[in-house]
Amino acid sequence: MVETEAGCDKRLAVKLVNDYRTPLVKCTGDWERRPISWRAAMLSLSWNIGTSGACNSTALKLAKVGKYRESCEAATAWNKAGGKVLRGLVLRREMGDEKRIGEAELCVSGL
Repeated sequence: MVETEAGCDKRLAVKLVNDYRTPLVKCTGDWERRPISWRAAMLSLSWNIGTSGACNSTALKLAKVGKYRESCEAATAWNKAGGKVLRGLVLRREMGDEKRIGEAELCVSGL
C-alpha cells in the first residue's frame, strides 16, 4: 500500500480519537472540563501504555478528585520495560530533554 503524508495524518487522527481519546473520555468523566494540558498528557500516556493502563492508573484516580499536579507526577511511574527503569522512558515521562517536551512537563504546563 502506498499512502500520502496527508492520508497517514488522517488515519493517525482517527486512530487517536477512536482507540485512545474515546476510551479515556469514557473512563475519566467530565473530560472536557479537565485541564487541556492534563488531557494531552493522558492521551500521550494512553498511547504508550494502553487505555486500560491509563484508565486504571493512580494518575487517573488522582485527577478524578482534582489533584492534577499529583496526577501528572503519578504518571511518571510508567518508566519501566521488562521490569527495568529505562532512561528514555524517564525522559519521556518526566521533563523531557533538549529534543522534546516530557509528558510531566506538558501536563503541569497548563495547571
